[in-house]
Amino acid sequence: MKKMLLLGLVLVFGLTWATAQKIISGKITDEKNNALQGVTISLRNGKAIGTSDAQGNFAVSVPN
Repeated sequence: MKKMLLLGLVLVFGLTWATAQKIISGKITDEKNNALQGVTISLRNGKAIGTSDAQGNFAVSVPN
């Protein structure tokens, strides 16, 4: 019984943590609307969290 309760708590807290993330996506282009590849995406604190692909697209998961 205790193992089932512990497993249930782990699942609930794990799902809560997983939903506490936001996904931000977009496309990075220059002034002529050309895609920019390899641009580093970073948080305000300077922590790098991703880069743009060959078409300038990016998708990063950030904490709430």
